[in-house]
Amino acid sequence: MNKPLGIFRRWGGALATCILLAETLFACNFDVIPTQTPTLPLPSITPTLTFTVITRNTLTLTPTITPVFTLTSYPTNPYTPLSGSRITYCAFTETGSGAAIHLMSSDGNGNIQLTDASAYNTVPTWSPDGTKILFAMSGAAQESLNGLYMMNVDGSGLTQITRSTAQNLLPDWSPDGQKIVFQSILKGKAEIHVINSDGSGETNLSYDEWPDTLPFWSPDGRNIIFTSQLGNNYEVMLMNVDGSDLTDLTNDPDEDSAYYPWSPDSKKIVFTSDHKGDRDIIMLDLLDYITINLSNNPGSDWLPRWSPDGKQVAFLSDRDDRPEIYLVNADGSHLTRLTNMPGDKTTISWSPDGKEIIFAGDPEEKGLHDIFGINADGSGLTNLTHSSMDDMNPAWSPVESQPDECAAGWTRLDVGSSAIVMPGDRPNRVRSAPEVADNVISLLYPGAVVKVLEGPLCQDNLVFWKVGNSDIPGGSGWTAEGDGIDFWLEPYNP
Repeated sequence: MNKPLGIFRRWGGALATCILLAETLFACNFDVIPTQTPTLPLPSITPTLTFTVITRNTLTLTPTITPVFTLTSYPTNPYTPLSGSRITYCAFTETGSGAAIHLMSSDGNGNIQLTDASAYNTVPTWSPDGTKILFAMSGAAQESLNGLYMMNVDGSGLTQITRSTAQNLLPDWSPDGQKIVFQSILKGKAEIHVINSDGSGETNLSYDEWPDTLPFWSPDGRNIIFTSQLGNNYEVMLMNVDGSDLTDLTNDPDEDSAYYPWSPDSKKIVFTSDHKGDRDIIMLDLLDYITINLSNNPGSDWLPRWSPDGKQVAFLSDRDDRPEIYLVNADGSHLTRLTNMPGDKTTISWSPDGKEIIFAGDPEEKGLHDIFGINADGSGLTNLTHSSMDDMNPAWSPVESQPDECAAGWTRLDVGSSAIVMPGDRPNRVRSAPEVADNVISLLYPGAVVKVLEGPLCQDNLVFWKVGNSDIPGGSGWTAEGDGIDFWLEPYNP
């Protein structure tokens, strides 16, 4: 199967490429965790209303601040990503025959392969609490294995969420992590479906006559935005999470599409529009319906992503005759070019603290991308993967470590050191993720020695570390050093 390159580079007639996105991703040649056989029952699909009347707004672009290019030289600060944070991505095999999900630290270290590459395992998406990874599988040898899957961040607990003959792609979590919205294609017709995160209650939300794609849940949990082909035109649509109150937000003669459109406060969206014959980034205020053209340039601009604080938007543009990453304030001011690197670039993701950006880039122009990190001031460009595969769709974990809140000045462990379970009447529980609610996968009894692999992460008033030990299933898991007062692990120096 051939892989489309430069995903989302053009959104016009190529929106069909987006509809088949889950077949455009990747895998690599590491030790493979065997695929587990899911056991969920087949969920029932309940069609919702057939919409015959759509609320339509008339989109009129208001005068905009003309972005001014401000960067004349790049700072020389090194790439110093958020400590304790992680990145997932997918990587195509060299032959393009499959794709695997990978996980690494935000500095590129500790790269592990979470799935095999016997099919196309693509578009990894973090759960809101950072303990699960959702992805789409397509092209499996057995059609029944295609669908959406969820797993723990170490690759364990693999569970098939959807089971049907439809092609299910482009999943997005609800903010509370209880539901998943996704695109489902059956008999060539694309619809927006929602399902509980345990695989039950699948429902068609956009049961209409038009192809629908790219669903995204609002951060406040109240609405879903998606892109719909109405006749020969693409429009950005808004609906309630139950599929009611369907509204055409753009309603213009141009082709509009929205990809990760929501501002963090759910009051604004950004989308791509070709209203001038090229692609521009448009910001729409949903409260007063004011629009601002953020890019406003004869070149094509695409793939906008809000910064975590909602003050800036990063996007891709070919205004300099090749794709580069730009940054602009949410009012259209202070345009800054962040990258100056040959080759294709795609799929931007911000760090949780808004200080770094990761993306897929192909500087050697061989059709093979690596994952790159760069500081938000344009400094510190760093290749994080150096892979012979085609690495794509990086996503930064939403949960960051919090050493200043519960570990700083208290913890006695460091990554790479050894630790021993302290004497006591109870063993240390080892979990598949750093939270008390997660399932216990092993017990470490007093005197057990472990290798400290990752951390610390502070959750549920405990200080968690990822540790390695041959008695732990899979070789590693998360256990608590203590609660900020009492220690249960201590440094081990034989």
